[in-house]
Amino acid sequence: MVGGAGYFTAPGSTSTTGDACSVGFTAYTPTGGPAVISAGHCTNLFQNKEVWLTLPSGDSAYTGNLRGPVEPYAVLGTYGFSRFGSPSDGIGSETKSSIDISVVNVTNNALTLEPFVTNWSTAGQNNLSLAGTHITALGEAQVGRPISKSGRSSGLTGASAVTYVDGWANVSGHIVYGFGVEGLKSIPGDSGGAMFQGTTAVGVVSGGAAATLTSPSFVWGSDLSNALQYTGGYTLRLALSAPVMTSFANHAQINGGATISGTAPAGSKVVVTPSGHAAFSATTNSQGVWSFAAPQTPQTYTFGVHTENGFNKSSVTTYSLTVAGPAAPVT
Repeated sequence: MVGGAGYFTAPGSTSTTGDACSVGFTAYTPTGGPAVISAGHCTNLFQNKEVWLTLPSGDSAYTGNLRGPVEPYAVLGTYGFSRFGSPSDGIGSETKSSIDISVVNVTNNALTLEPFVTNWSTAGQNNLSLAGTHITALGEAQVGRPISKSGRSSGLTGASAVTYVDGWANVSGHIVYGFGVEGLKSIPGDSGGAMFQGTTAVGVVSGGAAATLTSPSFVWGSDLSNALQYTGGYTLRLALSAPVMTSFANHAQINGGATISGTAPAGSKVVVTPSGHAAFSATTNSQGVWSFAAPQTPQTYTFGVHTENGFNKSSVTTYSLTVAGPAAPVT
């Protein structure tokens, strides 16, 4: 289960009509359970309650048939939160609380959620996790930087730069805070799809307009970092890199009490687990530089390090150093 995938949503399991939208990003519920993020307007003012994934090889991003049938194939879950415009799904106003976001609590235990956005090149294999982009951070859209979008209708598209940030747009009669991109392609069914710059998640597709003879296409994104603040504790899944020790080579000999240090993703916590001892958190600054003191007594000091950010955890890297004893005093 990855960002950019398609889904069908309807009031109930026996409904014959509903809406086709796209997953933005995979996420965690406030208690650490599986969830995905999309657009609030996809709930049709919360008339839609249930969500099914659609078959990638049947989605128009692969077939090119914009009028083709939607093929639901697996239960995804039910909505845990939705807002389109104001908190009551009204028109809203030019405040940051006017947003377009929904969150689906995933109930299908057979799904493995990945912090990844598909590029749709493997849709024919009905496995969207084989090619795309790992999402490593949540951030705000940056003017002048390239941006990409992934959704079930037009697949992966991109634009050379974000055009506007920190603004509001009228999306189908609802005011939505976010950012705008000229020249980015998005069509019906891409709603809720992932918008990202590099490996940073910045928004979900809220609205837009097709290109005309006199103007380029345009997409409005609901600002993700802002919108998540109103969901009651849902957080983004991230692909965290494991910490890297930079102060010494692995298996090096060091003095007792020497400072062991390295790098990790900014904003994360580095957990150190020495062999045979309790784990502890290294001191980490805002740039992700971490450090801690080696033992004073001579020994082979083996420890694992991993990165944590909320419910996200990296793999563990293990290092081993030979502690020769405390450094000789300076005379």
